[in-house]
Parts: sequence; C-alpha cells; structure tokens
Amino acid sequence: MNENTDIKKQLALLNSELKPSTLSLCIITKDEEKNISRCINSVKDIVDEIVVVDTGSKDRTAEIAESLGARVIHEKWQDDFSKARNTAIEHAKSDWILFMDADEEVKKEDVAKILPLLNDDTIEAYTFKFVNYGGSNVSDDFAQIHYNFKLFRNNGKLKYVYPIHENLKNVADDREPIYKKADITILHYGYLSEIRIEKNKTQRYIKMISDYLLEHPNDMFQHVNLGVEYFNAGEYRKAIKHLMIAQKALNNTPPLMIRTLMYLISAHSALKEYEQALSLINYAAARYPQVPDFRFLEGNIYIEQKRYQKAVEMFTECLSIGEYNGMANTTAGTGSYKARYMIAFCYEKLGQLHDAVQEYTKLLIAKPGYGQVFRKLFEIFVKNETPETVREFFDKYVEKANPANFAILAQLYLDIGEFDTALQYLEEINVDIGGLNNLKGIAYMGLKKYDDALKCFEAEFGKSRNMSVYYTSLCYIILKNLDRAKDILWELEDSADKKLFLSLIGDMRAKLDDIRESFFQLLSFLLKINEFELFNNALNIYNIDFGRDDYARYGKMMQDYGFEEPAVQSYIIAAERNCQNAEVYRYLAQKAMEKGMNDDALVMASNALNLDKTDIDNYMLIYRLYTIMNKNDEAELIDKIVKEMYPEINLGELAAIAHKGF
Repeated sequence: MNENTDIKKQLALLNSELKPSTLSLCIITKDEEKNISRCINSVKDIVDEIVVVDTGSKDRTAEIAESLGARVIHEKWQDDFSKARNTAIEHAKSDWILFMDADEEVKKEDVAKILPLLNDDTIEAYTFKFVNYGGSNVSDDFAQIHYNFKLFRNNGKLKYVYPIHENLKNVADDREPIYKKADITILHYGYLSEIRIEKNKTQRYIKMISDYLLEHPNDMFQHVNLGVEYFNAGEYRKAIKHLMIAQKALNNTPPLMIRTLMYLISAHSALKEYEQALSLINYAAARYPQVPDFRFLEGNIYIEQKRYQKAVEMFTECLSIGEYNGMANTTAGTGSYKARYMIAFCYEKLGQLHDAVQEYTKLLIAKPGYGQVFRKLFEIFVKNETPETVREFFDKYVEKANPANFAILAQLYLDIGEFDTALQYLEEINVDIGGLNNLKGIAYMGLKKYDDALKCFEAEFGKSRNMSVYYTSLCYIILKNLDRAKDILWELEDSADKKLFLSLIGDMRAKLDDIRESFFQLLSFLLKINEFELFNNALNIYNIDFGRDDYARYGKMMQDYGFEEPAVQSYIIAAERNCQNAEVYRYLAQKAMEKGMNDDALVMASNALNLDKTDIDNYMLIYRLYTIMNKNDEAELIDKIVKEMYPEINLGELAAIAHKGF
C-alpha cells in the first residue's frame, strides 16, 4: 500500500513537471473603455484566462473586456483597491497571476519573456520595471521609473494590503514575497496630465490616504504617498509636513527613503527654499551616491538661480554617475540623455549657441525619439536661420516617417508668424492624424484665408474636434458673421471659452474671474495672427476689470510680442498697485536705464531685488547701475554679497556680456 502511494506521488510529481504552468491576467476597472483593449491585447496571447473585476463602470468597459474573452466580475466599490484586487485573485484559476492596471501595457518586445519565468520554483513573485509617462503626451521627456510586483504565484498566500498604493504581501507568513527582478517593462499611462485631470486622481487619492492615516497615523509608507499627492496638487507645505514625518521615522528602507528625499527636495525647491533643498541634496547624495537624481535636482536649482555654469558641473556629474538600476522610484534619463539635454540648455542660456546646437544635435542623433530636444534644437534654428537652412538640416537628421516631426516644425513656424513655411511642412504629412487640420486652419487664419481655414476646421475629427469648433467660432466672429458664430457656439462644450465668445458677440458679459485663462490665451492668439481689431474689442471689454497681476501678465504679453510702449505702460500700473512680480520692476529698470534715468532705474531694480534675493539678474542690474553712476564702492559691495552666495559668479564678466547685448 505504501509502495503504491509512493508511486502515485512520483507520477503526480512527474505529471506536474511535464504540465506547463498556467497564467491568469487579472485587472480591476472602472470606466476604462479608452484603455482596456490596449491592456488586454498586449498580453492576451500568452494568458490562459482573463479576469476583470469591474467596480461600477458606467461606460463600455465590461462589454469591451468580455468581447476580448474576459470573465467580468461585478463588484461594488468599497474605497479599497486591495479588496478589489484580492477579489480578482480569488476568482483566478491559474498557477500564476499577471496583475495589470487597465492603463498599462507590457512593452511589445518583452511579452515573450514572461512565460519562461513561470518555471522558476525558487521564488514567489517577480518585479517588473515601470515607465510612468507624465506630462501632456507619451514620451520619455517626463517619464519616471520604478519597480513593482506584477507576476506572482496563485498559492493562496499572496494578497494585497493597503486600501490605496496597495502592496503585495505573503499574508500567511507576514512578510514580503520571495522575488526576483525580471527584465520586463510595463508602460503606464495613468500619470499623463489629461488622464489625471479626467479622473480627478490627485484629489481622490488625497482623501483616501488621509482617511487611512486617521486610523493608522504611524504608517510611514502612506505618509510618503500623501506627501507625493500633495506635491502633485501644488500644496507644497502640506507635502513637506508628511514627507518630514516619514523621513524622521524611516531607517532601513532605501527605496522609500530615496523617494521621500526627492519629493522633499522638490517641494522646498518649488517654494524657492533653496538652502534647505541643497542641504537635503548633499545629505542624500552622500547616502545614495548611485542615484543621479539628487545631483540632477541640484542642477535644476542652479538653473532657477541662473547659475548656469554651476548647473553644467552638476549635470556632468550626473553623467559620471550613470543611470540608476535599483528599486527606488527615479526619473528616466537623469544619468544619461536628460543630463546631456540640460547641459545643452545651459550652454544656450550662457549664450554659447554653437556649443548648445552641437550638444542638441548629438543628442538628437543618439535619441531621435526625445521630443524635448528635437523641439529645443529646431526652436533655435527657426529663430536664427533661414527656412532653407532649417530644411537642409531637417532633411539630413530627422526621421521622415514620423509625422509628428513635421507637425513640430510647423508649430514652431506658427509661433513666429511664418504661416507659409508652416503650411509647407503640414502639407507633407500624408496621413490623416487628429489635430493636423486644426494646425492647417490656424496657418490659413494667419494668412487671412478664412474660407480655407473653415474648410480645414470642418474636416477635423476625434478628440481634436472640440478645438476645431473653437477656431470655427472665432473665424466667424472675426468675419463679423455673428449669427453663424452663435450657431457654431452651441456645439462648443460649456466652458470659459464659450462664455468668452458669447461675451464678444454681446449675448452676455462673463466675469473676468471666470474666463481669465481663456481671455489671455485669445489675446495672445489674436496678436499671433495680427487680428488687432478683435484684439482691441476684447481688451476694451475687460481691461477695466484688470488687477495688478493682470496688468503684469498683459505687460509680459506685449513685451514678448515686441510692443514696448504698451508693455511699459502696463508694467507701470502693475508696479503702482504693488505688484509682487520681480520681472516687472526689472523690465522697468532696464527701460529707465536706456533713457538715462538711472535714479528711477535704481529704485525699480531695488524693488526687484527686495522681491527676489536669489535671482542673480537682480544683483547684476544693480551692479551695472552703480557702475554707470560711478558708485564703485556700492558696486563692490553688491559683488561681495553675490560672491558670498554664489562663489563662482563674476558680476563684472556678466555685466560686460550684458553690455555687449545692450
């Protein structure tokens, strides 16, 4: 009997070794119809089943998931991500679970690497690399990197804990899973600004974490998460409060401490508390020398202070450190391509355009998909070279198969009012992509070809359609066809833009507070396309409501478009109303200095310095004034003050450079 039992066990073991492990894809969803197909399709060919726990979608999420072969379990949302995830685990039938969020996909090249991982009997789970896209579009420009559990055994022991920012844990043994780091990348789109706004993620997460901390005030992991969410919301004081609580309590948890320090440094920097930020950077860089992000943050502080040569030193140090490959959340490229980009940016700010172009060009060749460097490089060319020279460089170095490259060049020419050249690039795009017709229409508006513009806007589709309605309405207002404009406006979503246009037509008068952003964006656009009549009409409706910040903003707009007299007039009113913008006083000081009104210039420059004692431009302006007025003792005192703060700065050299361009 015992012998037969042993034989059965051996046969069972042999059978299990011959039978390949199975894999369940698990997802929790709510209103993810825009994402769910991409997620499932990225891995559906390697999984044995798909389990979707839907927590109350009001869109077509469940329907789409089922059409792709998923088994959908409908579960009431209980303000707890772990509960929803654990429900999916309970319904999964396979040996292993691949848990993904609907706004994620596995990088195409890595999908085939997943199944071989299931054969390792020594571990319970794998961490994957995450590329978290941020900003307004999918690119490496604002991507962040971290690692997290995505693939694990369905052994009944591994569950998720925490209602938010949930973690995988072996709850049976009360420990972290036994894991390895896998060479697999997850592309995560949930931090794109459009998605965060659409789902109101930041405010929702703040409430959930705050509620959790009321019951668990000593949970440092969630204090960090709350600090990060407050940082995302721009509430930097609250962010610092929770991050400091965590920093004081964290000991042997390097990934979490690294994340805490990076956000703490960033919050102090956002508040211009540079001394505190730099002190934290020195501490962090000494403790974690393998992480380039800290020196990268230091370089950014020097850029804020306009200490560009010092910034170059920091970004060069980032390159010597190299990319970080550990488990902490970091920013992609701080030890490689982003550091190189920042070095080129600093050269540009130092007036070393030849060096800047060289560095940008090298980076463009090495990393052609880096949109930020592409835009920056061609921005320099468009402003400083003939269209023929720009085109020659474009043809030599730019990937023609990517229509976005043509669109970026067109946008840069639109920005400087070169509408014919912009159209030439747009006409070479031979695929119908959203937004293309809007760009063509804007170019035609700049050329005063409104019939052609209207045809382009009418042909727009998809997400860009609402913007085409905006421009169509504006065309009819410019053409004074107000009845047609009214008809079109009812197609426009309820918004500040709609209220503004109805105010221009005369059907209402919206409050400036309700339409301020739309109003200034419209003024800027009308200046770009040289539509001064409507510009003046709009200005006359609302300039009586301007406050000091509005005058400062209007003055900056006039300054940017080269209208110096209205810029000065607007800045003077802002200054008379005790504006707190140092740039206003600095501009007025420069204009007074041009006219030889040095005493008045000195008053304005002193006001700028009182508002911002960290900006080197304020010191340099006063230094130049004292030099011009032959007040050498006072000039030397300013130079001494600056050297105590920024030892590498030589005000005499900077003043000489400024004088050449003056």
